[in-house]
Amino acid sequence: MTTQTQNIQNGYHSEAKEWKSNLLFIETELHFIEQLIHSYVFEPNTPNLFERLEHFKTQLLNIKTQYKKIQERVISYDNELGGLLESHDTEPLDPSMEKKRQRISADYNQFITTYKALKSNIFEYCGGILKRNKK
Repeated sequence: MTTQTQNIQNGYHSEAKEWKSNLLFIETELHFIEQLIHSYVFEPNTPNLFERLEHFKTQLLNIKTQYKKIQERVISYDNELGGLLESHDTEPLDPSMEKKRQRISADYNQFITTYKALKSNIFEYCGGILKRNKK
């Protein structure tokens, strides 16, 4: 394997590891957000509270489905890269790997954008209707 090919594969592998790490963190956040949405810490007299929370629950189910799909793709891609790095292949990097990386990268970035927007909406809404401690 040429040094250039090895450097490219190492870069792809590092990128995939970062994606996996970010996805693990998001999994923890999703668990917290679900607990928040299902809790009873909101002012009960908030207009449309039930409807808004139900809407967020539906959106969370959708994002969790997207999460599973991108997580599986990233893990599979990372495993494939790991196999290439271990194989001591002397051939140049297959151009299909770059195309695969670009597709996964685009899908990953789209997922992150969608997830961050949902998280922001939930936190903004929920932060304004939390019960206040009464002294």
